[in-house]
Amino acid sequence: MTHTPAIPGQTDPSSLLAALRDLRAAAATCANSPAWSAPDDDLLAAITEAHAAQQAMTAILLHLIQQADIRSLTKIKRRAGTSTWLAEELRLTVPAARRLAKRARQVCARPRLAAALRNGEINADQAGAIAQAVHTLPDTVDTARADAAETMLIAEADQLDPWRLARSGDRVLDVLDPAGAHARETVRAGREAARSETRARRRLSVTPVPHGDGVRLSGVLDARSAAVVEAALSRHGAPPSPADSTARPPSIPAGTATAAERRADALVEVCRLSLDAVPRSAATTDIHRPAPVPSQPGVVIALNKPHARRGNRAARKRTKSPHHDAGKNGRTRQPARH
Repeated sequence: MTHTPAIPGQTDPSSLLAALRDLRAAAATCANSPAWSAPDDDLLAAITEAHAAQQAMTAILLHLIQQADIRSLTKIKRRAGTSTWLAEELRLTVPAARRLAKRARQVCARPRLAAALRNGEINADQAGAIAQAVHTLPDTVDTARADAAETMLIAEADQLDPWRLARSGDRVLDVLDPAGAHARETVRAGREAARSETRARRRLSVTPVPHGDGVRLSGVLDARSAAVVEAALSRHGAPPSPADSTARPPSIPAGTATAAERRADALVEVCRLSLDAVPRSAATTDIHRPAPVPSQPGVVIALNKPHARRGNRAARKRTKSPHHDAGKNGRTRQPARH
């Protein structure tokens, strides 16, 4: 028989751990149940119920983390902070552990918000957005108005996703604290400008894959450059029709099925065609590419390094008659020796 835990804090402490273990076993039983035989309506309802149960479990997890943080148990047991202990014990990344500890502090500090998460009225991301909005309110806002703002945001969560809920929290903050609205708008405009500059900056990096043979391509392009790349990849990476057996270039494997693999093969094909289109004589104009070594003796002229013009008197010397070069004294002028 499973024991469904009641509201955290009202459950018998001696049965809390046992109830959580029974709940985990019940969840494992549900996960092993065949879902293919469920009717369509029951399957959709089960998804909603599973999500609500997940939010209730998140509320329990945040409550337990907050209690451990209040008691400083991680510092006593492991001599480490809460986020560090979470990262080590739950095998989370440090940023994820910090976000979890921060959310536990902010959500559990608002009993109405924690109850909404526990009852399935909001999800964990919405609770984080509301908690951040209420936490940002200045000290000049009294408790009554802060509670009213929290209640309003919880009601709006029925229609807004976490991102729009955070924007609504910004507007509530501007209404409750009009004196700081201009400063916050300046900060938001600066962040948006920085994000726009980052998005507009073009870059491309090629990094080796930590495990395995290969590299990872990542970068940012502006809209016009991205359109050019998309057009080139679409031309060379489109799946060929069954009737056209010559549509696929020979370098692209015939077994390529997914769109991501076709795009990767198309990128390699475009680069290969670009290299093949460069004539051999033009290769010497690239300062980073060595000139080809001739197989037969001959003269190789390096075009990539311009040389200064050198005077060559022998080339400009004119052949004249000795009588024509005779001076006033009748003596023949001898050509200069070099």
